[in-house]
Amino acid sequence: MASHYKIGSMDIREQARTFDSFINWSVWGGLLVGLGVFGLVLVFGAHMSWLLVTFLMVALGAIAGFVLKMPVSWYATLGGTFVFALFAYFVSSLIFFVQSLLGH
Repeated sequence: MASHYKIGSMDIREQARTFDSFINWSVWGGLLVGLGVFGLVLVFGAHMSWLLVTFLMVALGAIAGFVLKMPVSWYATLGGTFVFALFAYFVSSLIFFVQSLLGH
């Protein structure tokens, strides 16, 4: 059986697509986790404002996306994350404001 095999004759398109997908998911996951951890370190370790860190993480994510030639969907993900973070920031600010009015 092995004597019938010719090196380089096997169709590897499916394996190549699987490998490319794995690498893409790894890059996306690594960037998102890295930005998230760095942002949390800045907020809780360096005591920076959530709002400032949100802008900084979006800027760093855009730079990383440009350097790594990420697709447009990366920037859409950054935009969605940015909107979610702003919403969370303003909700937490509203909660603290209401608590300060109530005297708690």
